[in-house]
Amino acid sequence: MWIELVNLYRQLHRRILAKDESERYTLFHIMMVKSLDEIECHLNANRYFYNDLSVSNRNQLGTWRKLVDPDYQIHIRLYADGRVTGHYEAATHHGTDHLRGVGYRPLNGEEMRDLKRIFDELGV
Repeated sequence: MWIELVNLYRQLHRRILAKDESERYTLFHIMMVKSLDEIECHLNANRYFYNDLSVSNRNQLGTWRKLVDPDYQIHIRLYADGRVTGHYEAATHHGTDHLRGVGYRPLNGEEMRDLKRIFDELGV
């Protein structure tokens, strides 16, 4: 039942509320030479898991989060043109704090290097 509700939410959101994500959140671009399944499998192996409750933007292929402690996460998105965006924020299970942007910040150098390494390992 949960999966059906999430899928319905995503379909409605894509048709009614989808927007373009600002370029200011762009971390880097990758070559889209791997399948989305291969990318997701590699992200999962590096503790990035599909983010059921995130907003969907135009041309977005996927969204994943990595919990960095019980209260915060790194949230990334991948777009059809190979653009990877991301930021650090309160984890989604902290509903109102998450929506208010508590703890929101750009990724730091170490977080960026780790994320870049993960995509480099894929050969993209």
